[in-house]
Amino acid sequence: VDPLCVRIVPAAQRAVRLLWKPDELLIGILFGNMIVNILFFCNGAVIGHQLGEQLGGWAEIATGLTMLTLVILFGEVFPKALGVCHPERIATLTATPLTLWSKIARPVTIATLWGSRFFEKERAAKQLSHDELKMLLDLSSGSKTIPGQEKELIEEIVHLAETRVSEIMTPRVDTLIAELNAPVEPLLKKAADQEIGAI
Repeated sequence: VDPLCVRIVPAAQRAVRLLWKPDELLIGILFGNMIVNILFFCNGAVIGHQLGEQLGGWAEIATGLTMLTLVILFGEVFPKALGVCHPERIATLTATPLTLWSKIARPVTIATLWGSRFFEKERAAKQLSHDELKMLLDLSSGSKTIPGQEKELIEEIVHLAETRVSEIMTPRVDTLIAELNAPVEPLLKKAADQEIGAI
């Protein structure tokens, strides 16, 4: 979002405005996706039925499988892969049609939001679980969404739950113990000689 905010291009500004209401944006996209999938499968059913009457039942089955493969590849896999690889470019290109579609689908979006809030007893604060955070980190590995140092720090925090105390603690036998008022120089020399890292 940050790179889009600093751009003066109108499409980039539209993309930022769409992200102000992520619930409405997501419902609009899912609603549009559902309509396209239904129309695609309806057309596929008609074509498959016509081919089935002309060539036999095998043509109908082959058409159904072909349509399913096309929907999975061009409706799910390729768009998401493009979005992950080129997020800013895709956001800029799709901002104008998505803005128009959001206005057309607004009645459905508002009704869906109202219905979900009506049936929701209490809206709890959104908190990511350990597994969800881990999955998000894995998904962001190929992109520049999270800078390197921040990502390493978050990964260490995520993996901390899987770390045993014995892996990070210093055993007592490897610790140099001294009186509080003991001179520092002899202690440091002793620690260096015995290769002890904790005093």
